[in-house]
Amino acid sequence: MASALSEATSFVPDEATVDRFYEISGGNPLLLRALLEDCAAAQDRETDVLDPCVGGLPGSALTHAVTTCLNRSGQLAVTVAEGLAVLGEAPDSALLARLCGLARFSAMQGLRVLRAAGVVTDLGFRHPVVRTVVLENMVPERRRELHRVAARLCYLEGAESSQIAPHLAAAARVDDPWGVGVLRDAAEEALVEDRDLLAIDYLELAHAFCVDPRQRADIRIRSAVVRQRNDPFAAQRAADELLGMLRAGQLTPAQSLATADVFSGCRRIDGVNEALAALRGPGDGAPDGPAGRAAAVIEYCPPWPGFAPGTRNPALEWEGRSAQRGEEGGTAAEELLRRTVLTDSTLATVGNAVRCLVYTGRPAAARHWVDVFVREAERRGADGWYAMFAGIRAELALMTGDLPAAERYAREGLERLPKQKLGTLAGGLVATQVLALTRMGEYEAGARLFEQPVPEDLFTSEHGLTYLCARGCYNLVTNRLSSALNDFLAIGRRVRDWGIDQPQWIPWRGEAAEALLRLGETTEAEQLLSEQLSLLPAGHERVRGVTLRLFSQTVEVRRRPALLVRAVALLQSAGDRLQLAQALGELAESYCWLGEDGRAWAALSRARGLAEECGAEHLREALLLHQGPIRSEGARADGSYEDQLARAVAQEVVSNQWDGGWRATLSNSEKRVAALAAGGHTNRDISSQLHITVSTVEQHLTRIYRKLRIRGRDQLPVDLQFCDGPTTSTPCRTLP
Repeated sequence: MASALSEATSFVPDEATVDRFYEISGGNPLLLRALLEDCAAAQDRETDVLDPCVGGLPGSALTHAVTTCLNRSGQLAVTVAEGLAVLGEAPDSALLARLCGLARFSAMQGLRVLRAAGVVTDLGFRHPVVRTVVLENMVPERRRELHRVAARLCYLEGAESSQIAPHLAAAARVDDPWGVGVLRDAAEEALVEDRDLLAIDYLELAHAFCVDPRQRADIRIRSAVVRQRNDPFAAQRAADELLGMLRAGQLTPAQSLATADVFSGCRRIDGVNEALAALRGPGDGAPDGPAGRAAAVIEYCPPWPGFAPGTRNPALEWEGRSAQRGEEGGTAAEELLRRTVLTDSTLATVGNAVRCLVYTGRPAAARHWVDVFVREAERRGADGWYAMFAGIRAELALMTGDLPAAERYAREGLERLPKQKLGTLAGGLVATQVLALTRMGEYEAGARLFEQPVPEDLFTSEHGLTYLCARGCYNLVTNRLSSALNDFLAIGRRVRDWGIDQPQWIPWRGEAAEALLRLGETTEAEQLLSEQLSLLPAGHERVRGVTLRLFSQTVEVRRRPALLVRAVALLQSAGDRLQLAQALGELAESYCWLGEDGRAWAALSRARGLAEECGAEHLREALLLHQGPIRSEGARADGSYEDQLARAVAQEVVSNQWDGGWRATLSNSEKRVAALAAGGHTNRDISSQLHITVSTVEQHLTRIYRKLRIRGRDQLPVDLQFCDGPTTSTPCRTLP
């Protein structure tokens, strides 16, 4: 062997190289020459290492040499080689003989011939190319039949499911009743190793040959869940198939609940509602049995998805408690994340818990956990999971005003999804990307993304709400005001129909009010904003701050600064730099109207800096236009106005009087008087409505001003009227 190698090469090979060549060729001169030819060809391709493993490619010299050796070895050896190729590596000669339909003596004789030819050692091939050549030279029907028999023999021998399933897959059929169970078990074993594509192949084969309707439904549910790892669009199609089975009455209560969970993972609200509505007993929104466990399935799900309107929604109840106790809700979500491992069954729960952190004012914790799960999805090669968490990451970046990061994260998520498909998740990522581009002033880029087709079922999902919001915002900044209003009102219709109209999660009223303000419909805008404040639970600084910023545009100029300072404090606390920049810009404009140029300049300079940090070029340019009316030279000379602004905001943050802190300091009678006074009622009006004397009203107001540390009713928080006291707000206009 060494001399043959020396003759074929320009150097003396070392002992290790000689051993490798012998291990693969078995000393067969034909195989050795083929290996050397392949090595020489590899060296021509600038590979300077003498490596026998470079052979075996289609059309290589080794491939032709193996075919020649087998043809010269006789039919018995070919039959044994076929059986050995199907088994991969036979555990013993008896199993090989049974597979080939030979006596054990004959099988041993065929093996001896193959060993002499140098293609096998013990009960396995010397080189993978030999097995490949044998399998490719077999008649397809013969190969599939041998795999079918091999599966049965391995099952009778007590082999593991992971050893049997490849034979069933290669046979492309399941004839025995145990085959479906073996494929399902093998799929779960493959998932442990993150081989989800193999698991899906096994599940699809099991589904195709399963005759039990209940098992077929279980398999389809499982495959839908697994497909979310890398192909969310295929998961949606599987979910649609399950919905058809549900409508046909083919699902058990437990399967209906699992179907709801599948739709929850796809964020398809209509599907969740329909699946859960099917569980209701007559006159009961929460039947016993599996339906009673619905809360466990969607425990941390934000209000979408939920039960159909009119049913008891445990998820909404949990979120309602979390909304009232934002700190406790965030703590519970973070605790869940600490003790939960990311799996197919926990994906929706983990995603919802991260969203809970986002919306209950814990951006730092949310950012930490979403980064953890993005890395986990990357490590496990789960592109669908990666895209989902990239979407949450982009959403978080939007809420903190980091527009370039939001656009980048959304784009990265889209790049992980199949290019030829556009499911609801992809639609949501496109929408988030458009929102970021729009706020950055990249309108043409946003318009190009809107040209992409979207699936019809996008608007049955949470992602459809994001898409409508993005389109509405784009229409708003491009002065298509009626179209923008229609988009925002469409969000309102959907969330009302779905029974999830909660402004802390979906503040559509504020967005619609902004469009109405631009259209000059101040009264209707005020009604929407008043309603949003009345429905908004304690906490949720970001939504409350944005609402107060918009509300300031409905009041006279002299009252705007007080509202905007409160909005600034809330938005600063929430960490939304973009909305904070907008509020400061409007505060600067209000100060300018009132002739307070020093304060206007302080607010404007800070607003411009924030807009630049956010990458909001359009906002920054708009703020530059505000600089003209402000006598900036005089304002620059004295930095005391910046200090005054900082102190005013700090005072609002500390007192927190507009965000529920007043409840602890005012008596019930004082609350009622304060609410009416904040609503614009005179002392005589309040006296009449509460059936007390005008003097008593005046005494209450004096105590209220002292407790809230304000000078008069003009400084009463505007949203006092939406808390425990009576309200003077008029109903919002009916949505079309």
